Amino acid sequence: MGFKLNSGVYVGTRGSIVSSISFNSKQDAINGNYNATPSATEKIKKFFKDKTTNHYNGFYVLKQNDGTYLAISDNPGRVPGSHAVYVKEVSPSGETTKVYKTTYDNKGHIAHTKDKLKKKGEKE
Repeated sequence: MGFKLNSGVYVGTRGSIVSSISFNSKQDAINGNYNATPSATEKIKKFFKDKTTNHYNGFYVLKQNDGTYLAISDNPGRVPGSHAVYVKEVSPSGETTKVYKTTYDNKGHIAHTKDKLKKKGEKE
């Protein structure tokens, strides 16, 4: 399963998507109504506020059928046609369960995937 971003790549999902919201700007994403629990909403807003810039061209929030939320941002790369997709997975209770970045080359192929979730006690 997956969700197609405006850039043409797919973000993997677990099961079907109950709802999807696309925002035009970082500020719209920060101010958005995700129809999420207060705890989940706080984590989603923090993702857009802390991890994105106005250079990004895609801001999305998906709700999966298992109740988890995916906050997604798409960042154009320095090489024309390349980009990086950042994803934060948040449980309905507000727990961050995954954070990762997938980098795509200018042909749309995955060049790199990196787990960005910091474990307690782990150095940056």
